[in-house]
Amino acid sequence: MDPPTPETLEERRKAQAAFVAYLQKEGKAGPLLVARFVARQIAFETLKLMPGYTGKPDEQHFTDSEGEEYMLADHMERLRYIEADLPKEEAPLLAKVLGSAVADLDKFMTDEHMAQLRGKIAYNAYGVCFGGGRDDKPAPTQRPEDVEKTRTPYGTSRQIGSAFYTLSSYITHSCRPSAHPLFSSGTAQIHIIADQDLKQGDEVTVAFVDVTQHEGESDVECRRRRRTELARGWKFACTCQRCSEEAKTESNGVATQKDETNV
Repeated sequence: MDPPTPETLEERRKAQAAFVAYLQKEGKAGPLLVARFVARQIAFETLKLMPGYTGKPDEQHFTDSEGEEYMLADHMERLRYIEADLPKEEAPLLAKVLGSAVADLDKFMTDEHMAQLRGKIAYNAYGVCFGGGRDDKPAPTQRPEDVEKTRTPYGTSRQIGSAFYTLSSYITHSCRPSAHPLFSSGTAQIHIIADQDLKQGDEVTVAFVDVTQHEGESDVECRRRRRTELARGWKFACTCQRCSEEAKTESNGVATQKDETNV
């Protein structure tokens, strides 16, 4: 591959600056996670073109399943997602960054493809929290239904960042979870810790939202709060055992939420 010209480097710098300005204005992690995912795929495909490439998979580019060719993109294709309503400038901005790095790559990032990737990230990203999470995050200025949400048992308002994990994304939600995410290393490295004894065949579940009953909060209020958050962030009405048990004594409008997730 020929080295980039000064004009190409300047075009790349401007495209990157425009995308960074957009990220700062929106204040959401989703577009950045999508950009990193796409960049990771590009880096791996470029590696294949390098002299001396052996075809041996890099553990950083996939999580092994039964075969060596089970790649990160294969996991992404199988994950659930929600329909993402994107600002009209988001896909073109990222497309320009990609096109300035590799010729014609901007044609890959269509509005439809960007929306699906954003929907995958929106449904599956985890909130990174150290300890019990932060308590100094500025209050959001958007409408509650527009606030970006991620999976964290402490609540999105207590996270310090967001991350996407290949295998952990397959774990489903429960308001009575069997495990919880832990970031014990002081980094974004995730550990899924069991909260109870599990035997082979038991389903591992985590809480996407804060499911604890707060001080002064009734059972009904607690159920309504967590189900409202799930409906806003993940577009489904929870049918876990805890919700089913509590539904016998309480009924509310959130229960009618249609499952709007896709596979």
